[in-house]
Amino acid sequence: MTLSKLKNKTKATIINILDKTKVLLHKTTRVVVLTYIVTSGVLLILGTHYGLDLILKRIAGSQKDAFREHVVSVMHAAGVYNKFSPAYRDILIDSVMRAGNKVLETEEQREYYATLVAVESGYDREAKSKVGAIGLAQLMPQYIDEFAVACNMAGLRESDYADIQVNLMIGACRFRDLLKITGGDVAAAAVGYNAGISSSSFKQLMSGRAIESEEASNYPTKIFHLNEKAKKS
Repeated sequence: MTLSKLKNKTKATIINILDKTKVLLHKTTRVVVLTYIVTSGVLLILGTHYGLDLILKRIAGSQKDAFREHVVSVMHAAGVYNKFSPAYRDILIDSVMRAGNKVLETEEQREYYATLVAVESGYDREAKSKVGAIGLAQLMPQYIDEFAVACNMAGLRESDYADIQVNLMIGACRFRDLLKITGGDVAAAAVGYNAGISSSSFKQLMSGRAIESEEASNYPTKIFHLNEKAKKS
């Protein structure tokens, strides 16, 4: 083999090696870049997820604080805040918050429920109306089992009816169901809660007629007035 041919073969071999090296480097670069993109994306998603999760937790915490403040304001507005010992008062507030947060969908619904309890019983767990309604949410004993089933709390004993958490939870479920029946109309739901859905007052209201019963007619006004008073305090 002549020197010229050897040089040409060597040159061709070197060029071939360089071409393969470029291809390999190109593929490797693509893998590295792709890995970087995927890793960055995963980190971005995780960061966004946990950042959003933290934001949502903070929002939920602030909403709970706002709800607690509203319950306290309602108690003050109703003139019953200092009626109870601090320990018992905390139990009442926590129980109303637990029922409201678990059952009701919006902050407004929870606030109205806290106000409804104040109007119904003055936050007195021993309250009993002239028609026999009992507990903080003033539930009629003959309907409690029916309401409890709708609240996934079947199998209650009669001794459970006046329990703070049980009574408030069932009351919240009943208020929620009435809001659904009335299309979110708080005034109509309040009349249904106070007078019952089979009452002439509720039927009159739902059919667009004037409510004949003065008590049923004034009931929503009491709730709205106390709720507004609490917000201003």
